[in-house]
Amino acid sequence: MLSNAVANYKKKYTDRIDNTDYYLYWLENDILLELNENCGLIYSIKPNVQKAYPNLNCYQINEKLNENKTEKAITSNIEHLWDYLPNNGREAIINKCGAS
Repeated sequence: MLSNAVANYKKKYTDRIDNTDYYLYWLENDILLELNENCGLIYSIKPNVQKAYPNLNCYQINEKLNENKTEKAITSNIEHLWDYLPNNGREAIINKCGAS
């Protein structure tokens, strides 16, 4: 399922800009939004996000997510977050960019 989401986001976002890994940032952001019950992380960290980072407090989670990342690091974080995403959230992500 994750490979479908990556392919859909890559198809939608890669031709729009020069930076070809930009689609990964959109995917990570949308997964975080799903995990955080469609609430921005600036407002609160919901339990599903906290479960993904059990040893970090809210400030540390935000700091970790705002680090400059390599393509490998952001891909790894997407895979990590995907494991905590409920099935309905996974389907929402896949469908979000699947219909073009």
